[in-house]
Amino acid sequence: MYARKAGSAVGQMFFAGFGTLWMTAWCLHLHGWDWPMLGLILMAGSTLFLWAWCDYRAFRPYVDPKAEPAAQKARARAFRWINAVQWLAVVVANIVLNAVGRPGWTAPAVILIVGLHLLPLARLFRAPRHYVTGLALIVVALAYPWMAGADSNYPAGEFATGAILWISVLYASLSGRFGEASAVTFERQRIMAK
Repeated sequence: MYARKAGSAVGQMFFAGFGTLWMTAWCLHLHGWDWPMLGLILMAGSTLFLWAWCDYRAFRPYVDPKAEPAAQKARARAFRWINAVQWLAVVVANIVLNAVGRPGWTAPAVILIVGLHLLPLARLFRAPRHYVTGLALIVVALAYPWMAGADSNYPAGEFATGAILWISVLYASLSGRFGEASAVTFERQRIMAK
């Protein structure tokens, strides 16, 4: 249980970071160098990142590194392959879209690739929320041409992508916190009572 929560927290740190990048792109695309807005985006993204980092630090000491070593290695190997394919697809999409004179369509292509890569990760890590996040990103990517019209200049797609990633971080961070004490809090209270 602790390994799963610690691993989830690492994923949420990545979601917070990439969500912040998408929100920053939206701000720069729509408002230019609007320092108050950029500061707000960086503050919100940093808060989500630090929240996930604190969760990671809270759960990490309780992880048994010797538990299921073969399964952990297999998951790590599959994770590396899925991410390698994702990054390769992003690079290929960028090259192809630039070669055919459509560099503006790189953003929806990247959104689609990221959404698609979350689907096998959801299965790999048994994290159903990744299905929801991945499908939401796929919808944004597929709706992008209709939202943008004939032009690929559509900053709301960047905003939607950042918002989806941030909402996923919030959901993962808040799930299990209300209604019952977290396992770490319970464990700490048990240790302190001795």
